[in-house]
Amino acid sequence: MTRSIFMPEMTNLEVREYLDRGGRTVIVPVGSTEDHGDHGPLWTDVYIPLEVAKRAAPELDAIVGPPVPFGIAHDHRGAAGVVHVRLDTFIGLLRDVCLSLADVGFARIVLLNGHYCNSHAMEFAVSQFFDELPE
Repeated sequence: MTRSIFMPEMTNLEVREYLDRGGRTVIVPVGSTEDHGDHGPLWTDVYIPLEVAKRAAPELDAIVGPPVPFGIAHDHRGAAGVVHVRLDTFIGLLRDVCLSLADVGFARIVLLNGHYCNSHAMEFAVSQFFDELPE
């Protein structure tokens, strides 16, 4: 019996058991590490899709993959604690995450966005590597 639906808390054997019993869905929260005013945590855009994923996963017989905490946040440059990545880096990161998950047997990979500036970049990224994914 799996103790958690959050992949980083699972052992590789628990992930294998999930796949062996026919589970094929992983939800990957995608956010950003950026300022949200003086009152909000830098990971606000990670916490929101992470929480949505944790609530949705049981209904979808899914597990929640590790979050992608870096995104397109150039408009926040200069704020203390901001970590932003270039579009090429973001595309490569999403590609590598999806291909590695597909490589071990996940057939349904949900990229759940929590940061508005990632939206078009994510759509573009998936269009770049979609054909590399197994059917």
